[in-house]
Amino acid sequence: MTRSDFPEKWHDLFAGYALGNLTPAEQAELAQLLQATPDLQQTLREYEAALAQLPQALDPQAPARSEEHTSELQSPMYL
Repeated sequence: MTRSDFPEKWHDLFAGYALGNLTPAEQAELAQLLQATPDLQQTLREYEAALAQLPQALDPQAPARSEEHTSELQSPMYL
């Protein structure tokens, strides 16, 4: 199987797997792809490694306060 034979969304399947949000059907599709092309397991591990580094690449940010939450805190009930 060559990369041109892969499903168009193989990148999405790998990213979804690394994020842990594949549907059961997508999991089955990925399992079938990996079984047909075992060397893709290294590519999948690379996706997981890249995802694991993402939090270190981001600057820490305070959580944004929503307008709805802010207005609730300013209501007379909270003052």
